[in-house]
Amino acid sequence: LAEHYSQALACKVSCEARLVPLSGGEPQAKFVATMYHYLQFCYYKLGEFKQAVRALESYSLFDPEDEVIKQNLVYHKVNKDAEGLTSADFEPRP
Repeated sequence: LAEHYSQALACKVSCEARLVPLSGGEPQAKFVATMYHYLQFCYYKLGEFKQAVRALESYSLFDPEDEVIKQNLVYHKVNKDAEGLTSADFEPRP
């Protein structure tokens, strides 16, 4: 099990370097974090709020001072009952 997580982490870390050539060859600022931002927006639009907040929490690991992400997290925390969320849902994606 530990080996699986080790391989997954190594893949995530090297993902950005492998994908940069697909984005014009220029390094992209916060490339992986931006993917989580897009992912949370898609989940939100689909009404998949649990997955949306997990993507938000994952993004915040890369940039904890991002004001938009902080505002989105506050929004979901205020509306957690209406969205069917619990405090346990506010964890980064595995």
